[in-house]
Amino acid sequence: GGVELHPYDSIAEHIAAVLRESPDTKIWINKRSSHALCALVPVKRRVSLLSPVQLMKAVKNTTEIQGMRKAHIRDAVALCCYFSTLEKEVAKGCLTEISAANMLEEFRREQLDFVSLSFPTISSSGPNGAIIHYIPTPKTDRKLSVDELYLCDSGGQYRDGTTDVTRTMHFGTPTDKEKEAFTLVLKGHIALCTAVFPSDTEGSRIEVIARAPLWSKGLNYKHGTGHGIGCFLSVHEGTFIYFYDQCTRLCE
Repeated sequence: GGVELHPYDSIAEHIAAVLRESPDTKIWINKRSSHALCALVPVKRRVSLLSPVQLMKAVKNTTEIQGMRKAHIRDAVALCCYFSTLEKEVAKGCLTEISAANMLEEFRREQLDFVSLSFPTISSSGPNGAIIHYIPTPKTDRKLSVDELYLCDSGGQYRDGTTDVTRTMHFGTPTDKEKEAFTLVLKGHIALCTAVFPSDTEGSRIEVIARAPLWSKGLNYKHGTGHGIGCFLSVHEGTFIYFYDQCTRLCE
C-alpha cells in the first residue's frame, strides 16, 4: 500500500509536480544518481540517506539464500563443462573470445531454470584481460592461446538466483610473474573469506584484507573487491560495493 508506479520517462514531470503541490515535501534520491536526476530536486528538498529498500534487498531471506545456492551449483556445472572443454580445445588454436563466450552461454542454457545471461560475458585473452568490463567485439576478438592468461567474468539469471563468477586460467605454462600475481590474489581472497569481524563494520575496513598480500609486494588493483548481487534481480546490487575509500557498514 502507498506505492505508486509511474513510467520512467515521466520522472521529471512527476518530481516537478510533487515539489510544486507539496511545498514542505522532500524527495528521497540516491546521491549517486545522475546529475540530471539530482538537478531536478533543489538541495534543500533532497534526502540523500541510504535507501531502506537497498538494505532490505541486501539481507537475503532463507528462501533467497537457498535458491542462490542451488543456482550457483547449476551454474558451476556449466562452468566446469566449459573450462573442461577449453582445456582440450584451446591448444588447437581455433577458439576466439567470442566463440568461447557463445559456447559458455550454450552450457548455461542447458541448466534448469536458466533465463538469460546476467550480463554480457567478459571473455578476455591476454592483454584484453586487463581491460575492466571488457566485452569482445569482432574488431577486438582475439584467439585463446596456451601462451597467455584467459580471464572469464560471466554469470546467469536463474529463476531462483543470479550468478556472477570470475575465473582466470592458463592453458599452458604461466610466467613466474603471473604465478606470483595469481597467488597473491588468492591469498587475499582466502584471508577475506575467513575474516571474522563485528557486525556493522565498515566495508572499507575489511576490504583492505584482500589487498594486503598485493600491497606487501608493491602491487594493487584499481577496482572494487566485491559487490552485492540480487536474487533473480540486478547482478550489481547496491550498496555494498567494497572499496577502501567507501564506508558502507556490513551486517548479517
